[in-house]
Amino acid sequence: MKIFFYHGGSVMWLLLLLLIVIVILTIKTAISIIVKKRSNIQVETGLNSIIFWGAISAGLGIFGHFAGIFIAMQDILKKGDTSPAIIAEGYFLSITNIFTGLLIFLVASILWIVLRWRYKKLLLLIE
Repeated sequence: MKIFFYHGGSVMWLLLLLLIVIVILTIKTAISIIVKKRSNIQVETGLNSIIFWGAISAGLGIFGHFAGIFIAMQDILKKGDTSPAIIAEGYFLSITNIFTGLLIFLVASILWIVLRWRYKKLLLLIE
């Protein structure tokens, strides 16, 4: 796991932080839906924040992708003669970020769909 974060660079730590935020928001929103002590606006805000931070993680992964390519190109320019291994390492770094960001977005989207479905189902049962 350390190697995975090492290859992802500093963006990976931000993505991990966003994953933790999404999990906390999911738990908080799920409790709000189950207990029903929150207003509809608060539950909707919780649901929207889950998908928002998921989208931010996808954008951050894409940013990390381009940052990795930029760093690799700088190293190639400094060294002049470059081996394919250095180029492959730069691409691996950038693909790790984009893959992780999109994976977090996928998880957030699934959580959002499930919680929203449950919330709408409970609203129909109440009315």
